[in-house]
Amino acid sequence: VAPPALAQAQTRPPAMQARRIRVDGVVSDFDLTLVAGEVHGIAALQGMGQRELFEALFGATYIDDGEIRIDGKPVTLTSTADSLKAGVSTSFLPEDRKTEGLFLRLPGGENVSLPVIGRYARFGLIDRKREQAAIARSLAQMEVNPRALYKPCLSFSGGNQQKIAMAKWMLTQSRVWLMFDPTRGIDVGTKHQIFVLMRAFAAAGGAVLFYSTDVPELVNVCDRVSVMYRGRNVGELSGDALTEEAVMRNMLSS
Repeated sequence: VAPPALAQAQTRPPAMQARRIRVDGVVSDFDLTLVAGEVHGIAALQGMGQRELFEALFGATYIDDGEIRIDGKPVTLTSTADSLKAGVSTSFLPEDRKTEGLFLRLPGGENVSLPVIGRYARFGLIDRKREQAAIARSLAQMEVNPRALYKPCLSFSGGNQQKIAMAKWMLTQSRVWLMFDPTRGIDVGTKHQIFVLMRAFAAAGGAVLFYSTDVPELVNVCDRVSVMYRGRNVGELSGDALTEEAVMRNMLSS
């Protein structure tokens, strides 16, 4: 999936900025700028603070120090609910969909609408017709069988479960996608579909932060890649400098 020209994306304003972020002694003085219109990769060896960084940007982990800005305005993310509020809308797709991304025993439809169920409430009652129409559109966009509207998530394959998880965050109409190793353990076709959706989301003005344990994925999908080492952003690669060899060299020699 070919990324757009980086120079074109950089003319757009930052969607999210992190400045001097510190988290639990693991993330240290981390700086990052996510530009609307691009996919920004994170490359790191295991246990370098990448997981804590993503959770902090989603409000799932407390930030000890530093600042997060959305559209240039400082925000306080003390919970995941904060990240879903108007003007701060951020989505987090974890690598472990079975324990963190979905309630497997609930129908796919209930999983999809759960983060924004209040959007379909009026006078304390849920407008089920409007809710299910929105869910159906989101599932169709992800090419998930319509049966997911009422069947438990555990009855679907791993790839389809991940697509249901993505349909959930698509329904929130988020400005920023935080994709933490989203292609782990899924088939090639679903991987490709996820990459196409990430690029389409960026092309429409969204911003994507994408971590993968697979360096070729980062090189082929991302506009830029930041290398993370011991909780710090130690280097950024883009354009002709963004190669598998360069990413690996930075990961191992930082």
